Amino acid sequence: MGRRTVEYKGKYASFSSIVDSFVTKFMDKKGYELWMGLEYGKHFSPIESNTKSMDDACFAIKLNHTRDEAIECLVESGLSQEESIKLIDKELY
Repeated sequence: MGRRTVEYKGKYASFSSIVDSFVTKFMDKKGYELWMGLEYGKHFSPIESNTKSMDDACFAIKLNHTRDEAIECLVESGLSQEESIKLIDKELY
């Protein structure tokens, strides 16, 4: 499937299903659209047409990483350690 956009608390990041991790930090919508323009050229699809929920992203991360690695994935995306632990330890399903 490749990359999908994850929106979380009004910020956006690109999630790769190839590595089951975020490939960008979370950023505001304008910054994310600028990044997408640089990454994909000016003819990229609207953000809303290719999304993944944060719960689905965390579920994928947890399937393929240890707990510590999963937390680190979220920290590297710009989330706090505390928020990352809450998201990874949350029962999703």
